[in-house]
Amino acid sequence: MEIRLIQISKCFGGRQVIFPLTLTIRSGSFTTLLGPSGCGKTTLLRMIAGLETPDEGEIWLDDRCVFSAASGVNLPPEKRALGFVFQDFALWPHMTVYENVAFGLRARRDTENLRERVMQALVADAFLLPGRSDVKCDNRSNLEDIPQLATDWNTMMGVASDTAAKLNALCQK
Repeated sequence: MEIRLIQISKCFGGRQVIFPLTLTIRSGSFTTLLGPSGCGKTTLLRMIAGLETPDEGEIWLDDRCVFSAASGVNLPPEKRALGFVFQDFALWPHMTVYENVAFGLRARRDTENLRERVMQALVADAFLLPGRSDVKCDNRSNLEDIPQLATDWNTMMGVASDTAAKLNALCQK
């Protein structure tokens, strides 16, 4: 999925946090937002996801305009077909790993072949918790050691074996 931002800007209480920004993130590319605390990285991601409304500009996902200040377009997050992992790695502690992964699909009523799709994501290349989809994730003490995951519509998640080991260590049966 290509993401295009055209002259996106955002102010909070008269303070400009995102100056007019034009950026294209090509499909399949790896992009990093790097900067000090408070520079607008999270605000920018929240605007792309539809969790924050820009003041000006446009946001395009492939050939679909999901936000345009001039045209009055502002698709809600659930209509943008994006995956988003919050900075605090917000898992539902009362749900199993399987239920956490299935939650987004169920929320958008995309439940065809649900079990197969969730299990495929959980065993992504046999790295993530093989045979352990029943564990609960109650321990968040070292979650900062787990990298953030960005996904597109077709790829629910992919993790390396060391990330799976860290996740596995944090989860208890």
